[in-house]
Amino acid sequence: MPFRVLRRTLFSPLVYCFAYYDGDVFVGFAYLVADNDLAYLFYLAVTEEERGKGYGTSILRSLRGIFSQTMVLDIEECDPRAKNAAQRFRRRDFYERNGFVYAGFKATYYGVCYESFVRGGTCGKERLVQLFKKYRREVLGERNV
Repeated sequence: MPFRVLRRTLFSPLVYCFAYYDGDVFVGFAYLVADNDLAYLFYLAVTEEERGKGYGTSILRSLRGIFSQTMVLDIEECDPRAKNAAQRFRRRDFYERNGFVYAGFKATYYGVCYESFVRGGTCGKERLVQLFKKYRREVLGERNV
């Protein structure tokens, strides 16, 4: 999602965006969409310089304290033939170490296959699509969703 779209969506009651610092050093951010019983983690990013220092786990721990509902995220499918296969497998391992499990479904966006992972409950594809439609309608202003 382009930054200009992210910035435009920050004032919606469905959207939560957090910046994380260690003292004065910016270490990462998280962008989520949430309603009553489901939070979708669109982005979790840790700066390249700060990766491998436990900040990602700390951010997820922080989010767990804020969002008690089920949390879902998508990662690129772990395909050993992909050019970034090692990165994809590391990402999956990171989320699994932090309590996420495969939700049992995949989706393709813009030609890329993603696997959905969930923590703190269950989430079917239909429920996730429902949240996306609400986001697209109420946050992005799309009418035909």
